[in-house]
Amino acid sequence: MNTFWNWLAKKGQHSLLHTISLAALVLAVFIINTAADMGPFGPLLASAGIYLAIFVALLQLFHWAATGLRVFASRRAK
Repeated sequence: MNTFWNWLAKKGQHSLLHTISLAALVLAVFIINTAADMGPFGPLLASAGIYLAIFVALLQLFHWAATGLRVFASRRAK
C-alpha cells in the first residue's frame, strides 16, 4: 500500500495536462447541467458543453495513444 501512495504522490511529466483536462471536463458537465436554466440560449450552451467534453476526451485519447505508441516502439527497438 505504501508503494501506491508513493506513486500517487509523485508529479508526472504530464500532470498539468491531466489536471487541465479534468478541470475542463468538470466545467463541461457544469455547463451541460445548467444549460436548462438559460431559456432559449440553453441548446447553444449545452452543445458548447458537449463539444468541450468531446475535446477533453479526444485530448486524453491522443495522449494515451501517443504514450502507447512510444512504449511499443521502445520495446520493438530493443
